[in-house]
Amino acid sequence: MTQNNFYFNLKKEALVFPDNFNGFIILYPQNSEETLENQQKEMIHNLLSNGFKINTNATIILAINNQSKTIQLPKSSKLKIVLFGVDTKFIGLQIDTPLNKIVQFNNMSIIKTHDAKTMLEQAKYKKQFWEVVQAMIN
Repeated sequence: MTQNNFYFNLKKEALVFPDNFNGFIILYPQNSEETLENQQKEMIHNLLSNGFKINTNATIILAINNQSKTIQLPKSSKLKIVLFGVDTKFIGLQIDTPLNKIVQFNNMSIIKTHDAKTMLEQAKYKKQFWEVVQAMIN
């Protein structure tokens, strides 16, 4: 992992972003199996550094579990949110989003996709996600 990526494990504490945060927020379900957790992190890291080619100083990666609190998103930022197997309700939005489609909501672009474990096991899902995320970053 590079120094500039910010990984958080959300447990009982709430995470609040500054209102001027602009960048990527990536959420994925934390896995208790260490090997799978490391594979998920590696896949996300590879997407960031090789695929997205984005400024990782403006990227927050959140591993969530069943004890995680709902996060409060910044109010006035232009965000790009990627949900790997995480429902939009977790980020406080009561909207239904299809898999692998960009949904615009307020100043946010949101992509909900399969969890990283499923994407690692089935390349077709990774390819579908990749095609959509290319449109988001261009």
